[in-house]
This record gives sequence, C-alpha cells and structure tokens, in this order.
Amino acid sequence: MNNVHQVMGVYFHIPWCDIKCAYCDFYSIPKKNVTLEEWQDYLQKVQKDFESKKDYFQKNRRVVSVYFGGGTPSKAPPFVIESLLSLVQKNLSTAANLEITLEVNPESAFESHIKEYATAGVNRIHAGVQSRHWESLRYLGRLNTEASVLTLFQKIQKAGIKNYGMDIITGIPGQKFSSIQEDLQWGISEGVSHISSYSLMYEEGTALKRLVDNHRKKKASTRRQQLHFDLVRQFLEAQGYSQYEVSNFALPGKESIHNLIYWKYRPYLGVGVSAHSFTGFEKNYRMETLPDWGIQLEKGDAEVDPWIGHFRLRGPQNFMRSLRLLDGGQRELYIRKLQNLEEAGFLQKSKSGLYQLTDSGIKFSDSMLLEMGK
Repeated sequence: MNNVHQVMGVYFHIPWCDIKCAYCDFYSIPKKNVTLEEWQDYLQKVQKDFESKKDYFQKNRRVVSVYFGGGTPSKAPPFVIESLLSLVQKNLSTAANLEITLEVNPESAFESHIKEYATAGVNRIHAGVQSRHWESLRYLGRLNTEASVLTLFQKIQKAGIKNYGMDIITGIPGQKFSSIQEDLQWGISEGVSHISSYSLMYEEGTALKRLVDNHRKKKASTRRQQLHFDLVRQFLEAQGYSQYEVSNFALPGKESIHNLIYWKYRPYLGVGVSAHSFTGFEKNYRMETLPDWGIQLEKGDAEVDPWIGHFRLRGPQNFMRSLRLLDGGQRELYIRKLQNLEEAGFLQKSKSGLYQLTDSGIKFSDSMLLEMGK
C-alpha cells in the first residue's frame, strides 16, 4: 500500500441472506428468493447513495480495494455486481492492481455466477466456511453442509480466481481441537491464501444469545476459547501464515487490502443499507433498515469511532492521532483508560510513546473495544 495518504477503499453492502444465522448481528434480511424487482430497486438506491457520497472522496484519492459484503453477496445476480463495479470505474480513480473481493457462502456459490463475477472483475473471494463439521454447523444455525463446503473452492478455481480465503469459527461448544485443525489443514490443501479465525461471540439481539440465556444451548468456557485461539495461531504460523491482525492470517503478500484500509484509518466509501464510510476525519453511517435507509439517503449522520484499528492490528499504534478526534474531556478520559489497560497487561508502551497489544491484549481485544467505548 504505497502512497498511503492517497489510497481508499469502497465497500458495498448486499443485505439478503437465505437465512439469518443464529450468531449473526450484522444487518441482513433473511429471504430465500429475492425478486428481480427487489434487486433492481436496491441497485437504484445504492447508485443514489454512491452519488451522494462520491464527491467527498475524489480529490487525490485512488481506489485500491472494492469489497462486497453482507448479508450474502453471492446471492446477487451478476448484473448487480457488474453494475456496481462499473459505477466505481466511471466515477473514481482506480489502481491498476485493484483488489475486488466478494464474500460467498457455500450454499449460494453457483459455479455459473462465480464465473460471471470473475468476468465482471472480481479477483478475490472470501468464503464463509465457518466449519466443515455438521455438529458445529448445526449449533451455529448455518445452512451450508459439508458437501457444499467441499466443492466450493473447486468452483472458485474453475472461474480462474486464484486469490481466495475463508472464515472459520472456534469456541463452539463440543468443538474438538482435531476438528479445528482438520478445517485449517483442509483450507491450506485447497490453496487458501487468507484465513480469518473468529472466536464465537454471543451478541445481544441474536438468536444464539437468546438460546444461551434461556439455557437451551450451552456456551464454551473462556478458557476453552483461548485454547482454540492458541491452536489456530500456532498451527497457521507453522504453516507460513502470518497473523497480521487479531483474527486474520495470510501468506506473504496476501493480506486483505480492504482490512488494512479499515484498520489503518485510510478513507473508505461505504455504500448501501447500514454501510459506514470514513472520510479520514469522521465516520458516517447509514440507517440499518431498508425503509429507514431509503428515507435517510439525502441526509447522512456522523459518528466518531477512533479505536477499532488500534485494537485489531498487532504492530505499534499511535493512539494520539485518534485522540485528536476527541474533545478535551473525552481525551483525558481515554488517556486514563489507555493507562489502565497498560497496567492490566493488555497494552505495552514503547519509549517512543507507541502502544502495542500484548499477547493477552490480542485475546481480549473485543473486550478492550467495549471498555474504550463506554
């Protein structure tokens, strides 16, 4: 990422999913069959959203990453992806080596669609595998099966896409250490260059959180989640994958550009319902329902989120840069919180004044984010 002060990313949110997974707290609309009229209407609104924001990002900015997230972007008809990529190409300056990533789920990864996505310009796929094992998939409320997972990367390879990665989830009750290692080894044997490993979270408002609270499902212990995390890190690093972020591992040169833009505070244009944008000075958001989003398209609100990059990246971080976004009272409060996290052993401060996550801090980064946000 050369000329870092000039690069930017673009994110498009595709909201529909076949079902709502039990653990998911992202905005998504569970619907098996989305009509052509719904896709066309959403495309028109996304184009309007893009037009309302693009002028904030044109000056001395070059797009190095386009990312389609959701929801399930692989549900989208190819003409939707092609139209949105054309929107970027016609209105913004793009890098010659533009990385274009599309998230897929195994159950909606149709071989013909993947080939058309590739023809439209998609050159990177990130697959929501989560697990190949039925017990874990059932606990998570996933729709995909082991069979759909096993054929997924073959479809991607046939489309000519050589850069692809996958998600896995650990910390699932009953999940065996051997199962996690089998999932990782399988992904490596299939040629994945990037693996995101997430410890299962029980987010407020999710079906899984309600089931656990009502004692209808068990929850893995914090200790077991930590052991799963240690297994993933040790196994992947031994295989040549570098942990460049708390939950993300990549082969050399295969780090997600989209992720690095987000965590390093580079500007990004977020388009679609619930999508956030970061201009370099403030973070803007869109409403999290389709009706509210439609009403709000011409307005746009702003909020400041100065912490997430610092608590995700492993290297030394300049927190003072983010503190400048806050007023005096907030600044003093957060300096005290940083000092408390250092005393607790989660952060380590260098002689130059930069903070870095310790091993304990890496394991509890999400809790640290919650603390800083209070």
